[in-house]
Amino acid sequence: METATASLAALTPERAEILARQPGVLSLDSVREISDEVARILSRHRGTLSLNGLTSLSTIACGRLAAHRGNLLLDGLKTLSADQATALSRHLDWLNLDGVSELCDEAVTALAHHQGIVSLAGLRKASPSALAKLRRQPQFRLRPAKENSARCRDFP
Repeated sequence: METATASLAALTPERAEILARQPGVLSLDSVREISDEVARILSRHRGTLSLNGLTSLSTIACGRLAAHRGNLLLDGLKTLSADQATALSRHLDWLNLDGVSELCDEAVTALAHHQGIVSLAGLRKASPSALAKLRRQPQFRLRPAKENSARCRDFP
């Protein structure tokens, strides 16, 4: 069963409590921001949690969402700091970060500790050492590299 909220832009803790109890896929892609408290509440949901409309998250919210049991889709995030990556690396299931286009070495090192699949299909730039680390880890899903530069590996 899928619960979708097509027009919900903001999410109160009270509404999050109700939605988190819904079984199956919880698609909240229209939500543009969540508080740390809402992240804590949503982490109780069991099943796929899709928050692809989020373009930013606090490090605390990342840590709270990492406690979620089920697939976690955060494709709206364009950047990810090392601290955010460390927090999200504690998540145990599939983690979609397909909107992230560039990762620093520290973020890659943190995500390498993730136990489930990490999808980084939107990744365009990473240092050669970070790219090598990503390619050695079987849990990472990347686009194939096309070009090289002296500082970064560029993706198609």
